[in-house]
Amino acid sequence: MGNQKEVMQNNLRVELRAYFREYTSIQNAVDLHDELFKMTLNESGQQTWNQAPLFFSTIFDALSDSFSISLAKLFDKDTNAKSMWKLIQRCKNESHLFPDAKKVSQELEVLEKELAENRLVDNALCVLQNRRDKLYAHNDKKFFVEPEKVLAEPLHTYQVWELLKWIRRVLMFLIGELSVDVSDFEEYSKYSDLKNLLSNR
Repeated sequence: MGNQKEVMQNNLRVELRAYFREYTSIQNAVDLHDELFKMTLNESGQQTWNQAPLFFSTIFDALSDSFSISLAKLFDKDTNAKSMWKLIQRCKNESHLFPDAKKVSQELEVLEKELAENRLVDNALCVLQNRRDKLYAHNDKKFFVEPEKVLAEPLHTYQVWELLKWIRRVLMFLIGELSVDVSDFEEYSKYSDLKNLLSNR
């Protein structure tokens, strides 16, 4: 019995690392996207952007598409998808794998309620799902010629940050409770890659 529990714990640790990998990838894309946007807010940055406008615009749009698709996947309601909902449900069902099962169940309930009541994200999940289904996943015939119709409903930066903040809280709580090492995942916020790249021109 003890060996079976250990195997289940290790399987959950592997899955938590995979979720943290996805979170880190999204957060890195958002951080770089924000850094590129900040370039346009000052004269020096605008001049740099204008020296290679197609390059910067392509990267900027690609990052936006990337984190939008990945966020949508993490909040997918499909029962076959690996999502935050599925992770939370699994950890509730397997709370006995944690040192304090009651604490885990209670905290996950609180976190779910917090997201449901967070007015800052309001329709953000619907917007993400709509963009994924009608624009990113395939060429919807209704919007292929005019994709801007799908993008008309805004996804605000503060909503993306709120969702990421919530994802991190859930993952860091579970990772901490099960002693999962995620120190090998690099976070863009700790580096100055764009600054270093441009300063060496």
